[in-house]
Amino acid sequence: MSDLSKRAVIAGLMALPITARAESKASDMIISEVKIYYLDWDVLTRVAINTKQMRDGFYQTYCHIKINDDFVKSLLPILQLDKLAALKEPVHPDVRLVVDLIHGEDVSTYIADRFTLYSSDMSQSHLIDDTFRNFFRERFANV
Repeated sequence: MSDLSKRAVIAGLMALPITARAESKASDMIISEVKIYYLDWDVLTRVAINTKQMRDGFYQTYCHIKINDDFVKSLLPILQLDKLAALKEPVHPDVRLVVDLIHGEDVSTYIADRFTLYSSDMSQSHLIDDTFRNFFRERFANV
């Protein structure tokens, strides 16, 4: 697979930012950009992939939406940030998805393996389901 087919850059067309309620932070975010690094849920690797490796190029699809569009509006309910709950012990997931929500100068990062969505510091998580996995697979599997 060529480098161009692995990486797709998608730019949104709408100029208005989206206000999203992030219950886990108990504050409103105005999301101006979203960066997504995705590796299909079923790809087998020899070792677990971490967040840094995903950002450094171990992904099938990269999506950078600079201005909000309908994709961002549909992304926030899928992430279900209000369901994030504290973890009892540290984890080291085999990362398949990295989502950076950029709001102003701040970035909120969320990471997912095949079964769980995590906060960037791995202090919170919630289980994901086929709806979550299919949301990304349907949009990025053939890009």
